[in-house]
Amino acid sequence: MKPVFTIRPATVHDITKVLSIAAEHDLQIKSPERVRNEGFLVSAYSREFYMKHLRRLTAACAGDEVAAFTLTFMFDELPPEVKDGPRVQSVIGNRPYMMIKQVGTSLQWQRSGAGRALYRHHLSTIDIPVFAPIVTATKNVNVTSIAFHESLNFHRVETFKDELGDEISGLWCWQPSGK
Repeated sequence: MKPVFTIRPATVHDITKVLSIAAEHDLQIKSPERVRNEGFLVSAYSREFYMKHLRRLTAACAGDEVAAFTLTFMFDELPPEVKDGPRVQSVIGNRPYMMIKQVGTSLQWQRSGAGRALYRHHLSTIDIPVFAPIVTATKNVNVTSIAFHESLNFHRVETFKDELGDEISGLWCWQPSGK
């Protein structure tokens, strides 16, 4: 039986666990097999960044333990460190949207439904498009993240390439029903 997760805003007391989960998924320290099986994060944000954007963090908890987190931004709140805003605007224009910049699940809780519970929470409370940037570079395709997002009805809407024309990332979008 899958555990039941409580979804709540992250608190100052959760930051250490958020940093720990993010470190578990740091692309720089993972083997290629772990990258394929567990997914990864490329945005290595600091404690200060997470503290500054604490109200943008949401936690999925099993009891008192943070099992997973998301870092989300509304279209008009993207900080300069988040480079994906112009990419989304190239797709959607100046319409409102939400971006899920990071989702991280503790290795102990992977495939438990914690990340899915967070996404379902976000998607059930919003009536604007939700975007998720995902690394798709040939060397480090985040197949785990792609499959996860597509299972939640996100669809690829854009591919971004570097100056040599090599694919570096993609943008997935979820649209509310009837939109």
